[in-house]
Amino acid sequence: MDMPNLILVTGNGRNVGKTTLVEALIKLLCQRGSVYGLKVIRQDSSKGDSHGDHSNLFKSYRLDEKPSHLAGLDSQCNLKIEEETLQYPNKDTARMVKAGAKRAWIIEGNDVDLEHAVFTWSSQLESNSIVICESAILREFVRPKVMVAIKQSPPWDNLKEWKYPFNLADIVIEKGSEMPDYNLWAKKVVELINLR
Repeated sequence: MDMPNLILVTGNGRNVGKTTLVEALIKLLCQRGSVYGLKVIRQDSSKGDSHGDHSNLFKSYRLDEKPSHLAGLDSQCNLKIEEETLQYPNKDTARMVKAGAKRAWIIEGNDVDLEHAVFTWSSQLESNSIVICESAILREFVRPKVMVAIKQSPPWDNLKEWKYPFNLADIVIEKGSEMPDYNLWAKKVVELINLR
């Protein structure tokens, strides 16, 4: 599925600065128009807490109580989705809103339901809006306008499962022991967007 309004930020490590880069991108791009934040996570009980415990962040929706942005999803979808309310200000999606995103969501589900949910959700956004998404899974079924991958270099702290070749990314940021200047990288991403 092509998503020409999507900027995807991903990487092979935890705590490498993905959300920091997302915040920097939102601050730059919200001056142009509507920017929405999104975090997409694969539901996988076999991994335990590898993505952290998000159970307090979600409400599971039934067909008869779905909010308008989920219209079109059938009752068999096994999804957890929440729009950010800033109740927990340190969550990644809260940081997106505080950086200037008009709204932000977190979606968790299995592979089949995620593809359908992201398509349905994105089809209801303003036509000229920009979506900035932090996700390690979304690239499996979406072609974004720009994909930025943060590559954790040795020492290999906080690595997570990573099965995508870095050559899928338009920009690869090498992260060693020092945190990269993500404000500078955000400007480079915006320059690339301007060229496309």
